[in-house]
Amino acid sequence: MSTKTLMVLGMHRSGTSLLASWLASCGLHLGDTLAGANIGNTKGHFEDLELVHLHDKLLKLVNIYDGGLTNIENIHALQENLVDEKIGDYLKAKQNKNVFWGWKDPRTCLFLKSYNKLIPNAKAIVIFREPLEVVDSIIRREEKKLAKRTLNRGFIKKYYYQLRYFLASKYLRHFKAKQFILAWVAYNELLIGFLEKKNVNDYIILNLNDLEKSEKEIFKKLTHWSFPLSYHPLADVIDKSLLLNTTAKINQASITKANHTLARLKSMANN
Repeated sequence: MSTKTLMVLGMHRSGTSLLASWLASCGLHLGDTLAGANIGNTKGHFEDLELVHLHDKLLKLVNIYDGGLTNIENIHALQENLVDEKIGDYLKAKQNKNVFWGWKDPRTCLFLKSYNKLIPNAKAIVIFREPLEVVDSIIRREEKKLAKRTLNRGFIKKYYYQLRYFLASKYLRHFKAKQFILAWVAYNELLIGFLEKKNVNDYIILNLNDLEKSEKEIFKKLTHWSFPLSYHPLADVIDKSLLLNTTAKINQASITKANHTLARLKSMANN
């Protein structure tokens, strides 16, 4: 059975959930059971839980945790044949059930070599966001998780957890931020490498800041790709309060490489 497949690609906290939610509202099938809302994404993640669990299992084999934000260099230790087999089984099952479908999980970026090999004709929408905005968004999400743990505690326990929150927040902003910026670079460099091998007619790449003004152009491209969708305004699903443009503070040495990667992404988006 001939199928049409769309990959929604991007680094964590870069607008992939917003983009996926809009595509779902237009009628794109993203999975039978989707990951629901939580403190990190109150509108939902729009991720196929079957794929999320598959990516989790593969990453744990090489000690990549934190949702794929740490030890990313370990991805090269994964046996390529194993990854191809597991992802191949997932894709075959989905293609046997769906003629038009897609998925979104930021960790797809870590397995793009296999995906491109197994479904070379798949279309892709790549979305990117300013690196310091992404890092700040990750930190604020982690701080929300920490803050939640201080609620409904007795006085002594609450004081203890407040102290832990204060120290952990300092740790996030002064030490983990550098790790997050390196993750941003790693994900987006993998995306650039993927796009450089792909026909320019088979993908869309855009800055999150341009999503609203580009929605009709994107929908037109999807129609050109023969996805049978019904246009639904992005304004109906977007919550701008979730898209704060605050930035993390990171030393210049850590941001230099990210700025180089960002310039390459913007160049590809403008061509």
